[in-house]
Amino acid sequence: VPPSTMFGSEGFGFPLSKEGGNWSFATSEYKVGKDALRVLGNGELSCVPNPSANPFQAEPAIDLSKLLGASVIMSSPQNVIIRGIDFTLKTASPAWLVATIPVTSKVNLVSFEARSTSESGSEGLLSVYSETNVIGSVDERMILPGIHQYTFPLPETATDGTRMLGFRLDAFSAIQSSVTVTNVTLGFVGVREPFSLSFAGARNDGLPVLQLTGPSGFNYRVESSTNLVSWSTMAILVNTNGIVRFIDRTSTNAPVRFYRVVVP
Repeated sequence: VPPSTMFGSEGFGFPLSKEGGNWSFATSEYKVGKDALRVLGNGELSCVPNPSANPFQAEPAIDLSKLLGASVIMSSPQNVIIRGIDFTLKTASPAWLVATIPVTSKVNLVSFEARSTSESGSEGLLSVYSETNVIGSVDERMILPGIHQYTFPLPETATDGTRMLGFRLDAFSAIQSSVTVTNVTLGFVGVREPFSLSFAGARNDGLPVLQLTGPSGFNYRVESSTNLVSWSTMAILVNTNGIVRFIDRTSTNAPVRFYRVVVP
């Protein structure tokens, strides 16, 4: 690439092109249709896990048949059919199921598998509730045939007590819609173990050195505030070995500054 195109482009170009040189070698050795294979690299792929990927930890699938009674409320037995860990909803006006699920560990999402069993031309919408909040929906007009897994975050993290989950199926055509849901589980993604932020001294220029200590393999968001009310993100820390030290170069801009760390 000659320098007459744009700033900084000089010297770039495919080495066997006219711009890069060696054009005669390229035309003699790499003719069109020549049966000569050129292997680039060693032919092996190397996949390295993403250290910032948060592992998903799921509880056992919920057996709704064991919760029948006060813990499960449904629109009607004709429109809600429960079979162990799966159930089928058939639209009426509409069809719905609400279950009170015991929570024994930290959870912040719900996961399930579902497939549409409707006739052609139906327009069903499956809505998922946590308490009274809609946390997700599945429009059968937009999904492919077969069973699919869905995961929706809960409005907040729960650690004990109970969690109310609801499934509602509405029809938007005269054709009855039906959907089968199975393997409903509560799960958690993120850091389960405690983590901390501490003061690790100061540099020679007086800037404070802060230290994050926590489980590795996660990204931590550091936030700062001058009044404990308004918080702003100042850094994203990639924790690869359990301990990360960093400095706040803006700490001298305010007479007092507070810090906290959260996991996005």
